[in-house]
Amino acid sequence: MPGAEDTFRIFDRQELAQLFSCLTRFEKVVLAVSGGADSMALMRLVSDWVQGDDKAPAVFVLSVDHGLRPEAGLEARAVCEAARGLGFEAHVLTWRPGAISGAIQEKARCARYDLMTGWCRQNGVGALATAHHLEDQAETFLMRLGRGSGLAGLGAMKAVSEWKGICVVRPLLGIGRERLAGLLRFHGVPWHDDPSNTDERFERVRVRKLAPLLDKAGIGKQALALSARRLARANEALDEVAGEVLAECTTVFRAGYCLVERARFLRAPGEIAIRIAGELAGWAGGWQTEPRLSRIEALADWMVNGTGRARTLAGAKIVRRKNCFVFGREAGRAAVLEPGADERRIVWDNRFVIELAGRAEKVEPFGLVATRGERRRPQQMPDFAARALPFVSFANGKTEVPFIDPPGLLQVQLVRLPRGCCRAQ
Repeated sequence: MPGAEDTFRIFDRQELAQLFSCLTRFEKVVLAVSGGADSMALMRLVSDWVQGDDKAPAVFVLSVDHGLRPEAGLEARAVCEAARGLGFEAHVLTWRPGAISGAIQEKARCARYDLMTGWCRQNGVGALATAHHLEDQAETFLMRLGRGSGLAGLGAMKAVSEWKGICVVRPLLGIGRERLAGLLRFHGVPWHDDPSNTDERFERVRVRKLAPLLDKAGIGKQALALSARRLARANEALDEVAGEVLAECTTVFRAGYCLVERARFLRAPGEIAIRIAGELAGWAGGWQTEPRLSRIEALADWMVNGTGRARTLAGAKIVRRKNCFVFGREAGRAAVLEPGADERRIVWDNRFVIELAGRAEKVEPFGLVATRGERRRPQQMPDFAARALPFVSFANGKTEVPFIDPPGLLQVQLVRLPRGCCRAQ
């Protein structure tokens, strides 16, 4: 809970406009608010901003009742009450995971993002704003340094990233934790502290407790965050070059696979080849998992120097042909989805956005249900890519597989293209 009032540097109109300029391109924005000091401060700052800026988007607040603590539901409802007091529409989203063994924080984090971005998609919201701040950035940098991360990891958290087709925006990365808490004390805004934030079983907590020692040694959070920003800048430059080379050597197909011209790929410098391999494996696999850099390096090495016909990585299958490599989804890895009765727009396997003209009862991988010869795939389409297409069963008894069957009750498009590519065929 907050302590006694203290002074802090006020957020004036100019600073608010600068902080939240990243949100003005969206018509609707969701704030992720847990009820902790950081997210409550974000909500207060956005409230101050929207009241004086006619370019501000419509703002909604979501709070997740994760059920991991008895008081979680009460805290989420308190967040919504505070949000409505500021004039925001607010909703509680519920997650009931059952028994969890290992990686509790990571699984809960993924569940929160899935719930909130799912709500965004269903309600036409383009961005989710979080309250990650300066200390979070410094801690992330140290954690990734300890794992031997490359440039992408050491760049820490991006100001703008993506989660399953929704922009995730972090406007407070340059603001310190104490200044945010000072804002709440100044306005008399209560918050709750999550006990897990002091639980040393979690890596971030252990790293956080090193901060006083690092400060004493002259390694402050500002310097760490500055290094992260500079490394991120270098990483973006290499990503841009990799995207240009990727676009030159890659042909992307709307059915969710791509061909990489072998000769052009082999001319790429080693770091660029690694980035292309990682980007295409992540794209083809639907970004279900974030592969370790060492595994991406091994894939790129196999593409350049290795033997053998095929490899898999992060849910993607990579097949070597004479003049090219084929990247596609590893068949059978996609989950079965049962859309709600009123759902007409769904994201399946984080690869396809499916627009439904009728009620769909089930969406599953084509390869799990189809008998060979029952449907004929286009000759140029790899068999494993065809088997990873969505097989949609409608309530009226009809079934449809996009890119194999004639267009009927559904329209399908890719969630996104690989970095550097501007179209699919």
